[in-house]
Amino acid sequence: MKGMREPQVLAPPDRRLVHAVLVVSAAIIAATSTAFALDFVGAADGVTLAVAIVCAGVATLSHAWRTSLVPVLVALGVAYGLAFALHDHAGRDASVAAAGAILAGFLVRPISRAQVATAHEGALDRFECVALTAGRSLFVAGILGLVTHTFIVRAAGGVALVAATGLLAMAMWRDRARARFLTRVYAKADPRYRIERDADVRGFELLPPVLSGTITDAVIARVSPPATYRTSDGPHPVARVTASLPKMLSRLEKRTRLASTLVGVVACSASLVVVTPFSWGTSLAGTGAKPRPSLDVPTCSDARPYFAERFEADLAGIGRATLLTHAQDPSIGEGQGVILLVPKKGSSVKVDDAMKARALAVADAIPCAERLTLTAEEPRYRAFAIEATLGLEPGADRTTVLRDADEQVREIFEPDARAVYNEHVDFGDVEKTFGYRVRHALHHVLGVKSVRLTVNGRDADMSLGPRDFPTLASLTLDTPN
Repeated sequence: MKGMREPQVLAPPDRRLVHAVLVVSAAIIAATSTAFALDFVGAADGVTLAVAIVCAGVATLSHAWRTSLVPVLVALGVAYGLAFALHDHAGRDASVAAAGAILAGFLVRPISRAQVATAHEGALDRFECVALTAGRSLFVAGILGLVTHTFIVRAAGGVALVAATGLLAMAMWRDRARARFLTRVYAKADPRYRIERDADVRGFELLPPVLSGTITDAVIARVSPPATYRTSDGPHPVARVTASLPKMLSRLEKRTRLASTLVGVVACSASLVVVTPFSWGTSLAGTGAKPRPSLDVPTCSDARPYFAERFEADLAGIGRATLLTHAQDPSIGEGQGVILLVPKKGSSVKVDDAMKARALAVADAIPCAERLTLTAEEPRYRAFAIEATLGLEPGADRTTVLRDADEQVREIFEPDARAVYNEHVDFGDVEKTFGYRVRHALHHVLGVKSVRLTVNGRDADMSLGPRDFPTLASLTLDTPN
């Protein structure tokens, strides 16, 4: 039979191999988990990293071997003492290393439990049980290592994934060999072995089970050659099994599916790391270097509407505000910006040095990329004299129309009010010209048929500069006779 030979399938597991799997897995998990915790907070100091990994490894190995938390606590205490003695900022690092070691303990604990349970049971698939459990824990540790910023920690994560893949593949190979052997024995295709009822075998309780955790009712017996004066006649029981082959194979198939699924997940994760353009540089935390802005954070120039909303909401007494850059006003230098503030109507607030300082503080608190050098000031107020002749629709009341028209025009000049029917006037970088908005408001007054508008005595609209803010000097409304 290809793969494992029959004597190997029924042979007791190699204790040294099982212990080697436990020790190596615990060491890899301890190093990766502790390094992940330190890298997560940017504690990349070499001395602390080495001390923490060594102590976490000792703690985790002791925990794996003895299944007790006492060695873990002792090793963590040693880590604290050494870290505080080595340098003054080690309090945080030692705490993080402790968290990483505790995480490693949680990942190693299932492996140690599987090792102890199968050792007490004496199962012949002890290696497979420990290898599958170790593969799952190594997979978790490997993923933690791959999501870090430091290359060496990612390399440790890659080692953990490779170890997980190797253990899972070996467990799958051995289980498939075991399934083929059992199928041959149950089908009576192998004359050397046969299945016997356990009630016919004395002392069957002392035999090891072929599969851990199964309720057995039969044994595999080795068929002896004809008896001589040196040998006894009859079959020799070797291990306990179930009388039904499907029950045995279903457990093996379930374990094989789990192993193959984990191998597939490991392969997909490794492929994702290879094809995805991660940044393989070291962590910037604690180095004093400024991190690169996130791609999701807009530049300060693009966030101008948000700046205006924050100024109007956070600065008491300010009705209108905006931020101008070189794109809106060429007189402003590149990389600079000007904040324009307009007090509310009737407010006692003035755009003095204190108000400008508050505006700059609000701007500094806004997260954006490509920061600007900002200054704050009042806009240039442009006063306009408006004269309008309104043509009335048949049946419209002259007094009512003039009253409504006066309210509508004055409302759009309020620096702190949102007009009911029309938008209020804005800064010059948005308005560009003055006159069309007043004309639009008058056209929408109920009862108005036509509008003849003059601004500062001119029929055409008046141009506005980027820093201009329109105000109302006078308003004269009339109707033709």
